[in-house]
Parts: sequence; structure tokens; C-alpha cells
Amino acid sequence: MPHLYCLRDPAVLWLHVVSDLLTAVAYFAIPLVLFQVVHKRDELLFRRVAALFVAFIAACGTTHLLAVWTIWQPMYRLEGVVKAITAIVSIATAIVLLRLRAQILNLPSISELKKEIVERRRAEEATRLESEKYRSIVESVEEYALSTIDADGEVLTWNLGAERLKGYAAKEIVGRNFSCLFTTEDIAKRLPQEILSVAAETGRFEGEGWRIRKDRSRFWARVILRPMRDAAGAVKGFSKITHDLSESKAKEARYQAILDAAPDAILIVNRQGRIDFASAQMEKLFGYSCSEIVGASVDTLVPLRFRGTHGGHRHGFFNAPRTREMGIGRELFGLRKDGSEFSIEISLSPLETKDGTVALAAIRDVTERKKAETRFRALLESAPDSMVIVNSDGFIELANQQTEKLFGYSNMELVGQPVDVLVPLNLRHGHGEHRGRFFSAPKPRSMGAGLDLMALRKDGTQFPVEISLSPLEGPNGVLVTAAIRDVTDRREAARQLVEKLAELSHSNEQLEQFAYIASHDLLEPLRMIASYTQLLAKRYKGRLDPDADEFIGFAVDGTRRMKKLIEDLLLYSRTGKGLPPVREFPSGDAFQSALKNLGAAIEESQATITSDILPTIVAGESVMVQIFQNLIGNAIKYRGKLVPLIHASAHKGDKEWIFCVTDNGIGIDAQYFDRIFLIFQRLHGHDEYEGTGVGLAICKRILQQQGGRIWVESDPGRGSKFFFALPMRQA
Repeated sequence: MPHLYCLRDPAVLWLHVVSDLLTAVAYFAIPLVLFQVVHKRDELLFRRVAALFVAFIAACGTTHLLAVWTIWQPMYRLEGVVKAITAIVSIATAIVLLRLRAQILNLPSISELKKEIVERRRAEEATRLESEKYRSIVESVEEYALSTIDADGEVLTWNLGAERLKGYAAKEIVGRNFSCLFTTEDIAKRLPQEILSVAAETGRFEGEGWRIRKDRSRFWARVILRPMRDAAGAVKGFSKITHDLSESKAKEARYQAILDAAPDAILIVNRQGRIDFASAQMEKLFGYSCSEIVGASVDTLVPLRFRGTHGGHRHGFFNAPRTREMGIGRELFGLRKDGSEFSIEISLSPLETKDGTVALAAIRDVTERKKAETRFRALLESAPDSMVIVNSDGFIELANQQTEKLFGYSNMELVGQPVDVLVPLNLRHGHGEHRGRFFSAPKPRSMGAGLDLMALRKDGTQFPVEISLSPLEGPNGVLVTAAIRDVTDRREAARQLVEKLAELSHSNEQLEQFAYIASHDLLEPLRMIASYTQLLAKRYKGRLDPDADEFIGFAVDGTRRMKKLIEDLLLYSRTGKGLPPVREFPSGDAFQSALKNLGAAIEESQATITSDILPTIVAGESVMVQIFQNLIGNAIKYRGKLVPLIHASAHKGDKEWIFCVTDNGIGIDAQYFDRIFLIFQRLHGHDEYEGTGVGLAICKRILQQQGGRIWVESDPGRGSKFFFALPMRQA
């Protein structure tokens, strides 16, 4: 037995004893560390691995202890059993580790964990800085008083604007109830509590009123309160914005001076019909001083025969307040202090005040204009259209000579007859209703534009017409002047034009659809061809003869150019689909965006690109970027041997903005000026300049869809000037 030998040599004996004991101690120390790791990392993966290692290492340590023990107490069977158990646990541990190998390898490394911790700390620091920045901004705002209060009205925060407006420093006001800012009268009315209640119930309070500064001076303020809620939805406080409107009060005095200078008499009338304000023109127009008329009933200015209906008109206005005019198309009179009457027109506008809605009335003397309208009757005969004047009952009071020619009736046959004699039978049932609506709200309007409006001649034939209606005040009440125009020829021309446009649109749609489908369907087989030709070039380059390499190169280049052609055709076919919204923007911004997109080409070519101050226009912004990008890109591409010098400018034309992009490139012969704007039309071979000839065609197409145009001026060898124009319009 090996132990018997060891007993004969003490040095060998103690070498084994000490070594096995130290190994056993090390083995039993390892599970302690594993338990600590498992305690910190409670993932199922770590627990399984740790349990197996504990069993494996404990068995190994026990084996070494038994090796020492069996030197003096031979128990080899027990030692063999422990070794067998150790072998089984070792194999089980190895199997589990092999199965968990992929998961263990995916565990984050220490560097990754450190990186995640650093990023998380950085994000938390950024959040903290952003919060401090927001708080600093709020506290530094001086234009508005910003503060927060708790649910009972106690002040929590107070910014510089609040300090400037109300005179309290933050340390003086924080902790006090915000009711100290209200007047004694408002506190007695419990207005502070009412404001908090309204804000809590409705989600917002906004109002105006007097507030008190620290020095007890008053100022007129607009106040907005919004509730702040906790996670459960309960109100925990309010945010409060206060704006000083004292200057607005001063402006009111200036507004009164402006109203006094107005050419019309200005009145402000409340719901009860009492006059709250009268301008200086009142005295000139009605003979009353402002002190006499303010507070009086507005009926004082209305003739007796109209006072019965005047109250109904006033109630109708306040029930649906909107800007409206009275007196146009009807006889409306004012009553002066001396009892005389005069013709007037009144413009009414609702005006919102702190006590509610009032009516602002501008009253104008139209006596002289009534005389002019009478003289206007003589001009009807010289009008090129048929002119018919009809009263509110629908009877013709006047018809000019053009009416006789157009309808075949003499003037005597028409005057005094219902206007329905000029209306086809199938349209007469609704004509009276249309007429009634016009006289209920008389104003100029057109009829027939876009409608199939027909008129009836004396001989029974019908023809299409357009009618312009205008109210006219006559001695017997409101009349309507109808200008009637025969549009038979225009309707026929329009019909033919619509048919041609429809045919053209249908043809264009078919062509675009064909181009899109053809291009889209060609791309798939082309991708396959390109893939295999590129594969041939990669695998067999240099393995065949030089001719084969050259032929394969031709094939790869051909598929690349064909793919670019098809993609550009797809782009062209989609141009104009989903045009960007038209809005007002500085065209210089679009120019700068185009330069950013062309940054690499500009840097590579060392191009110098400048511009004048470009105007603010109304168009699609992305459209302008694309146009500038194509024109500047072409100028860089066709630069010849010179360093590109490119300049953009614009000037105002006749109802349009005209832009120009000038370059010092190779130039274009005049015979090709039209050709370059056609799709796939190139003036140079692919070995000279890349491209498919689509860029300028797209520019032309999108400009046409924007109502614009494009053209070129150039001399070969002396550069080119590309012009494009966009119409001036409102946003």
C-alpha cells in the first residue's frame, strides 16, 4: 500500500498531509464566495451553477481530507465511495456548464456593466441639469409673475417676475396665503376661495381684476390658475400666472381718442338697450352731446315708426352676436335731436367686456349716397348685360334694352310682371324661396357659377345664364339688381375643354401608371441579373482571359446604369404625388438646406457658392430644396476644368418671383435648351459625366405643378444661367 511507504519516510508523509489539508481548506473556502455571489445575483442561472460548484468542490475537499485520514485510519472503501460521488458530481457539473455555456458567454462583462452604470449616471445627471435649467428659467422670467400655491392657497414658489410685479421677495411671501394679494372687497366676497374652487372643479381659472402690491398700490391683472394633481388625481396645489394689464387700461383712454376721431358716430349699447359710450361724432350727426346721450335708451335715435321693431332686432343680435351691417338694401333712418330724419347705415360688431357682450355700432349718414344710387338707374341702360331690378315681392320694376334683346320681351311687357316669367317652369317652385333668402340678408352674390342655371325666353326656349345679384335701396324699399348674362357659348367651350382635359388627364395617368408598373416590374429581374454579374466578377476576375474580365465589367456597369435609369424613372413617375403643403417661408432656408445635402460634392470640388438675400415666398419648401439641389448639383458636375463658381439670386417679376442660378461650367449650346428638360435626354456620354438625365425633367415637372416655369441661358465654354419662376401668392 502507498501509505505504508509514506510511514517509513516522514518527509514524504508530511508533504502529502500538508498539501491535502491546504487543498481541502481552499476547496471549502470557495463555496463561501459562491454563496455571496448568489446572494447578490439571484438569477436562476447563477443559482444552478453555484449549487453544482458547491457540491463538486465540497466533494473534492472531502476527498483530500480522507486522503489525510486514511494515512493513519485506512478506510479505502469510504474513500472510494467519496471519490465516486465526486466523479458523478464532476460529470454533472461539466454537463450543465456545457449546456449553459451560451448563456454564460452572453452575460455582460465588467466593462459593459461599468459602461451601463456610467451611461445611467450620465442620463440621471442630464435629467437633473434639465430640471435645474427649467427651474432656473421659470425663476428668471420677469415678464410674467409665475408662482405655485398649495391646495389651501399657501404660496410655495415665487419667481423674479412675481417679485418685480408685486414687490414681495420670495422669502417674504413663501408660506403666506395668496389672499394677501387681493383687495379688501374681494377678500370679503371670498373671491380667493372661489377662484381655487373653480380651478379645481373645471381644470382652469382665467379672469381679470384688481390686485394689491406690497406697497398697497393697485394694478389690473389677468390671472390664470391650473390645478396640479398627485398620482391619485387629487388636487395638491395650483400653478399661477399673473400678467399686468395696467398698460391696457391706459390704452383704453387712447382708444377712446381714436374712436372720437372716427368719421362715423360710434355707440356702445348694452343688452338693455342703453348707451354706454358715444363718440364725439354723435354731436355732429344727431345733435346730442355725449353727456346727454350716454345712459339714455338707444330708441332716442330711432324714428317713432321704427321703435316697435327695433327691440326685436336688438334681441336677435345679442342672441347670435356677429358682425353685420344694417341699412344696406333697406330704408333705415336716424332721428336727430331737432326731430329731423336722415338716411343711415349701421355696422354692428359684438364686443366682449368684463361685464359681458355689448354691441359696437358705427352709424353713417348715407343721404348723399342715396341720391347717387338714384342717378345710377340711368346707367343701367348702357350696361352690356341684361339688367333687371326686382322688388321684394318678386315683380319687375325696371328692365334695360339688353333684357329685351336677350329674352324677346318689350320693356312694357316685362315691367310689372313677376320675375318668374323669365324662369323655366321646373325651377319656379323654389325661386320664391331663393328670393326670400336674398331679401332676408341682402348682399351682392353670384348665381349660376358652377351650376346649370337656366332662363326662359318669350318663345319658350331655354338657355344657360349666370346672374349677379346686388341689393339696391329704392324709394319703395329694398330692391335687387340682377345682371343676367347668356353663357351658352362659354358653357359649350367649357364642356369641350373639360372633355379634352379629362382625355389628357386619363392619358397622363395611364402613361404614369405604365411607367411606374414597368419600372417597378423591371427592377426585380434586373436585381437578379446584377447579382449574378457581380458574382461572376467577384469569383472569376483574373481566372479567365482579359476579354472575359472586360465583358463581365461591361455587364456589371450596364446593370448598374440600367438600375439607376429605372429608379430615376420611378422617381419621375411619382413626382407630384402628395405635393408638400404650400406655406410661407424664407427661400434662403431652402438654399442652405440644399448646400448641406451637397456638402460632400462641394468639398470634393472646392466649389465657391454664394447668394444674394433671397426672398420669403409661398410654395412647397421641400420643392424649393429639390430645385436648388438639382441646379447646384448640375453646376458642380458639369464644371469642366475650372473650380466651380456658383451664385444664386432672385428678383421680383410681374406677379412672380424669378430665381437664377449662375455657374462658370462648360455651358450648353442653344439648340439643346429645350432638350435638357426632357426625361433621359443627355448631351454627354456616361464615360464623361454620370447621370440619367432626369434631374432637370423633375425640376420642370414640379415647377409646373406649383404654377411655375424653368428655362436656361448659356454659351458653350462660358457657363450657364438657369432661371425658374414661382407665382406670388398668399399663404
